[in-house]
Amino acid sequence: MLIKQLFSQNAHWQINKDFARVYGLEAAILISDLVDKWIYFECNEWFFNTSENIERDTTLSYHKQKEALKILVSNGFIETSLQGIPAKLHFKIIESKILNFFNTGFKKTSKQDVKEFNTNKNKVITIKNNNKDKAEGSANFVKMKEVYFNFYESLFNFKPTFQAIDGKMIKEIEAKIINICNQKSLVITEKLVVGSFTKVLDYASKDKWLKENFLLKNINSQFNKIINYGTKQEGQRIELDEETAKYFG
Repeated sequence: MLIKQLFSQNAHWQINKDFARVYGLEAAILISDLVDKWIYFECNEWFFNTSENIERDTTLSYHKQKEALKILVSNGFIETSLQGIPAKLHFKIIESKILNFFNTGFKKTSKQDVKEFNTNKNKVITIKNNNKDKAEGSANFVKMKEVYFNFYESLFNFKPTFQAIDGKMIKEIEAKIINICNQKSLVITEKLVVGSFTKVLDYASKDKWLKENFLLKNINSQFNKIINYGTKQEGQRIELDEETAKYFG
């Protein structure tokens, strides 16, 4: 029906699934809204928006906005500045940083994966993904799998078996590492994620039971225990490079 189409034209957001997976749904919604405002104001530099407008357009509370902004700013996707009298929060979209994420952060395919769901304010979120949702689509996955194989072989002198469930476990461990990085406002890089995964394997191998049952599903299920152990190893922490040390700090 035409009337249905008219009422639904402006009732959705377009959100990239890869961005949401790495930085969280709130950050993905907020950057999408800010880019829309940036285009609306037709400016290459600064533009303003209020938390009230953002909440109205995205349903994100003031607290959620602060958390999402912290992630976007710390990863260099936007800059913020108080300008004018009375002071208003202005935003600057760092287009090159966003483009770099999509150009180098993930491998591209020509197909899109679109999912829709309703929010509590009757808006529809449309999430588009330029990748097939495959573990191999992540550059981190390839490196993490290689690290796991090499570590396992050095530990037991033979290669591990690797099934579909193991690929799923690597993706879940990657997501947990990225989540902690976001909580610590760390800039997420392949070096940081893969380096942290290497230390997770190292710390797991020091646990007697885990070493005897050195499977990715066990490492994933015991992830928090492994992280807690790692943060207590002051003597070992000095062996980490500065970036990875921040993760376990």
